[in-house]
Amino acid sequence: MMNELDFLATVERLLPTWRDVFSPEDTQSLAAWLQETPRDDSEAVRQTVNRTLDLLQRYPSAKSDLGQASNPEDPREGVRLLYSQLAGGPQGVQAHTRELVCPKDPSHYRRQPMFPGERVFCPVHKVALVDPDSLPSKE
Repeated sequence: MMNELDFLATVERLLPTWRDVFSPEDTQSLAAWLQETPRDDSEAVRQTVNRTLDLLQRYPSAKSDLGQASNPEDPREGVRLLYSQLAGGPQGVQAHTRELVCPKDPSHYRRQPMFPGERVFCPVHKVALVDPDSLPSKE
């Protein structure tokens, strides 16, 4: 099975081939994430893996390339193994059902974390999303 560091190395190897597939902004973002992620910081690696997986949802051909690179004999199995391993291991994880919101403007961006404890960021304000109940009321 592919671990998170193998995943990032594979994405780095494939990134030049995706420049014609991704938007210029997504290409720049992914390149920056990969470059800025310290490989000895497991939380930073996990965050970059999750951001990359989110990005790949918009590019099925890139996701297919990743599956092919991770398991050339059966690309669908390669992608399945990759996703199942990143979901929290064989015991699974409890789904986080609450959406998180941008603390600067809760109405403009909200997202549900992929796993408990994941830090999710607003792409506009570059701040961590928060539970809406933690915001001061506007009464």
